[in-house]
Formats: sequence, structure tokens, C-alpha cells
Amino acid sequence: MTLRVSDENSDGLIGALPLDLERARGTRFWNQRRLVPLGHNISDFHPVLCQKGREAEVSRALAGWFRRNPNRWDSLNLDLIPESSNGWREFVEEMKRAGFSPQVTRERSFYKIDTDADWEAYEKNFLHPKLADLRNRKNRLARDGIQTEVRLVERGILNYLDGFLSMYRQRRQAAKQPNVFDAHPTMRPFLEAVIRDYETRGWVRLSLLVSGETILAYQLDWLQN
Repeated sequence: MTLRVSDENSDGLIGALPLDLERARGTRFWNQRRLVPLGHNISDFHPVLCQKGREAEVSRALAGWFRRNPNRWDSLNLDLIPESSNGWREFVEEMKRAGFSPQVTRERSFYKIDTDADWEAYEKNFLHPKLADLRNRKNRLARDGIQTEVRLVERGILNYLDGFLSMYRQRRQAAKQPNVFDAHPTMRPFLEAVIRDYETRGWVRLSLLVSGETILAYQLDWLQN
């Protein structure tokens, strides 16, 4: 579901908050309805969408909806809303005014790229060290006699999905991170539908790092312009 905030007198839609209504076992005879942001882990979450300059107005409308509709949910878990959201501070304040008790935490280990600096600083401080690490790893493989190449796949990506998700599961287990595809069975059909649609638009690409016919790594990217 998506909460939409509109201004009929001027711009139409001015803000939105994508949400997911989960159902979890509460008791033997009752399932708990848990309202959470659309997204379940560090690589999949959505901000509060808001026109710049109208943060307080949008936040007030969203908080008011939660206050007026307690029958729509049993548990309200608005976590994974990033600080990069336009108006997250206003959202917290308006939730407090609406009678909720939001807690702000920065304990999650999100992978963040600071885009406030110019390109030269980004290239020197972030991109160059990453590329140097990549070159070192490729050279190590070459010293071990392992020849690799990158293959790009833009059609038939679903043929590789089982291997991709298997390796994704291994990585999540090694990093002790949750696997959204195990926790939420509807995620795989959703991903498959997106891939089918995006293939027709040229918006998706799968990169394979291979040695001979052995796939060593997968990289799935959404593309636009």
C-alpha cells in the first residue's frame, strides 16, 4: 500500500510513503498485522517521498493517517527509513505530536556513499581504493592460474536466477545478515516479474564473473539512461 499526500488546490501529489502490510503469527488463533516500510533489509528500503519545502505538511498528513487508522494495523514498525529522506526529522516530530513515541537509532550498518563532495574527491577517496582492491583480487586469481572474464546478460536473465539467489543466500549467511528471499516468499515472484518487464525496456543487466563455464560472482543492476 502507498500513503499518498495530495494538494488538490495546486500541485496534486506532494508526498508518499510506500508501506507493506505483513501478517505474522500472534497467537494460535490470531495473526498480527504489522505495518512496515516497503523494504526489509539494508539493500532494499524506501524513504519518505516529499516535495522539497513541504516536509512538515507531508509529515503532518502521514502522522494524522496513522493516528486516525489504528484499526488498519496491530504493530507499527516504521524502521529502515533512511536519514537521506527529504523530511525525516519533520516526520519524527509529527509522529510525536500525533501521540506516538518514535525512537531514532543509527546502529544499523548501512553502506553509505557520501555524495556531498565533488567528483575528484569521490574518485580519490572512494572509487580509486575500490578499483585498486578489485585489481589486486584479479591479479591474485591470475597468479593462481585462474583466468576470468566478465559476461553481460541482457536477455534470459531468469535462467540464471537460481544460481544468483543461491550465491546471495551464501553471502547473507556468511555476513550474518537477513535474507529477504527466505523471510518473504513473495519476493522472488516479484523480482521475476520486474526482470521480465525490465528486459523488454532494456533496464536490467546481469554481469557474470566467469572462469571457463564456472560462474564465480553475479551482479544484477537496474539501468536507466
